[in-house]
Amino acid sequence: MSADIINDLGLCEAIEGIGRDTMEATPLKIFYALSSFLEHSVGYKFKLNILRIVQEHLNNIFKTC
Repeated sequence: MSADIINDLGLCEAIEGIGRDTMEATPLKIFYALSSFLEHSVGYKFKLNILRIVQEHLNNIFKTC
């Protein structure tokens, strides 16, 4: 997934997409709540870092399963 999706759809939608893709490819069930995140209050670099952290955490979780 390209980091450009943050600009196209936003961070919350990018995280939801990562969750959907991960659940389709693995037996993991992922639950997340993004409704209270004020995305417009943070900059692009912060959003990109959050996206990468989420990706890395999901990769680490998958490796341990």
